[in-house]
Parts: sequence; structure tokens; C-alpha cells
Amino acid sequence: MLENGGSFNTAVDLAEIIDAVGSPLLTACYSAPVAAAAGENIANGIYVLGERLVNVKIKDLHQGKPVALGTGDLKVRDTFAALTKAGYSGWVTYEFDRAWLPTAANVDVASILTQCAKTMYEWSGGKRVMATSR
Repeated sequence: MLENGGSFNTAVDLAEIIDAVGSPLLTACYSAPVAAAAGENIANGIYVLGERLVNVKIKDLHQGKPVALGTGDLKVRDTFAALTKAGYSGWVTYEFDRAWLPTAANVDVASILTQCAKTMYEWSGGKRVMATSR
């Protein structure tokens, strides 16, 4: 699995690399925040990656700081809507960067992650989303 980032931030960049390799064993992990920061429309990115897409990474930020899912500025719910519209049935990974920062000592990470899991479940229509074999 190859994730967008660094010098290839968009789905188009990622698809070009995967297609150049030409192996069905190489798939895409699409980091929606990275793509959005590069100016990509997330729904378009999901469409571009199509069958190559097996994992979508999400996070939420407010003024550049990690926050609970749905409470920030990244329009994460729109990403879930785009995944639903595309019929996506793969993994969705929530990243909470603050959990790994030393300044987070007073943050109740377990409560935030529990809240985020409930939000993801709700946004997915109450379905457990998992990768399927192809």
C-alpha cells in the first residue's frame, strides 16, 4: 500500500505511480488531509483512485491543532459522504496526532478516540466498514 504525501500529494500523483508499477499487489492509501492541503477535491480523488483505493486516512484540525472528529475545519463529514457516494467499502483510518505529542499529557485521549469511533460509525450509516478481498 502506498500513501500520498511528500512529493506526491494528490490522488492523480498516487495513481500515476501505482499504474507505472503495474502490479495488482500495489494499492492506495489516500490521506484526505494531505490531498486537501494540496488543493485536491476529495470526492474527485476518491474517484481517480477507484479500485486502487483500500484505505482512506482522515483527521480533523482546528487552527492547525488536532481535535476530535467533526469538531475541526477539515470538512471530514464531506469525505464520508464522498466515500458513501462512491460505494467505498474499504478501511477508514482516523489519525489523532495529539495522542503522540508530549504536550497532550492533560488530554483524555481515550474519551476523544471513543467519541471519534462513535462519530465514524454514525457517519458510515451504522455500518462496519472493512476492506474486502479482490
